[in-house]
Amino acid sequence: MLTWPDGRQVAVEVQYAAMSPEDWRVRHQSYRDQGVVDVWLLGHLPPHLRRSSARSGEGEDAIGGRVGLGPLHQAMVAAGVPVLWINPVEERLGTVWVREQPQSYSDTLGRSIEWGDGHDGTEHTVPPSADHERAWFEADPLRDCDLTPDGITSPVLGRLTEARAALDAVNGRRKAADAERRRMLDQRAAEQAKRDARRNADRAGFERWLAAKTAQRQAQWERSELYAKVVARYGEVPQIFRAALEGQSGVYAAPAHWRAVLYGDLILGRPKGSRFTIADCYRSLRAAGIEVHPHSATKRAAAVLGWLEYLARIGYVRIHLAEGSAWQVRNVEVLADIERLKAEDDARRERERKRHENHVRLTELRTRVNARVAAAAPSTAPVPVPPEMGPRPQRAREQVLRCSTCGLVLDPCLARLGHHVGGC
Repeated sequence: MLTWPDGRQVAVEVQYAAMSPEDWRVRHQSYRDQGVVDVWLLGHLPPHLRRSSARSGEGEDAIGGRVGLGPLHQAMVAAGVPVLWINPVEERLGTVWVREQPQSYSDTLGRSIEWGDGHDGTEHTVPPSADHERAWFEADPLRDCDLTPDGITSPVLGRLTEARAALDAVNGRRKAADAERRRMLDQRAAEQAKRDARRNADRAGFERWLAAKTAQRQAQWERSELYAKVVARYGEVPQIFRAALEGQSGVYAAPAHWRAVLYGDLILGRPKGSRFTIADCYRSLRAAGIEVHPHSATKRAAAVLGWLEYLARIGYVRIHLAEGSAWQVRNVEVLADIERLKAEDDARRERERKRHENHVRLTELRTRVNARVAAAAPSTAPVPVPPEMGPRPQRAREQVLRCSTCGLVLDPCLARLGHHVGGC
């Protein structure tokens, strides 16, 4: 036991005998409870100093200079007490160290990263931590060591202490940088959340405005004189006016309203093959007091062209593109209006009905003729001939019947008549 003039005390324990970690903790805590700094000098022989054993796949060169750290050493490290060995024969004081790199893991990003602080991949020689099972051994001459009120010092311990402080400083700066990164990310997330909230509020406000505007435009359309004329003419608003299409916001009116205007001005009653342009469409809308998007030619063209392309798909118009262009419209050709298309559909259905009736009559006639031919044919049973005695069967020659009027070949079902039905 050493006592300094100021009353501080240091106890030096030289331990060669085996000691369990539990016994060491009891004695260490006893010293600390009395305010005494305890210095432990372990013996330079087993069980306290053993050469490290090689692990699986390691050669002898991998363990050169290393010693094993057991439960007692780990307990001392965990308590913050330097692990020291004394060799009184050679008068040397030994300690151990390990190589450790700065922490590369970022809690904010959840992965290891390159920090770019000049310490990526660098190794520091520092005292071992409590989970190390082996370390490099290094000894100093006792004459280079000193005993202070805080414990024993040596050149190796001094170097390791400085390295640990430097490594802790690097890790501290990285931790602070990571915390700043987290703060910035949280700040950006909060700002983004505010922007999203404003955007959602703006979108909700716009949708409410649009719904109100749509209802207002629909009411204006239903109160208009044109609406009354359309309903009086067709009994309802035709589907070609009510079709739900994308990109119709470029015209500031109910879709059925402005479509009815264009239909009445440019398609209804126009001769088949007559043509109009997109500019004609805009003029018709302006004449009817309907505004289009003042700043976006794309939006107003998308609305009008979208509806014209719909009409082209169902046979009302044909769109002609400008020569050498894949999108620019030269003009629009009128093919039909509602009445004309309906009349053409009615005529087509009438032709199909007559064609079906003619087919049914012809089928019935053939059935009756075939029945008459079958009834008039003789019914004579063939004479049975034993297979082994009779002649080989001969294939009957096909009889060709010809019309008595024109001489052409007759269908077998007309054999009884002898001539074609309806004259030749």
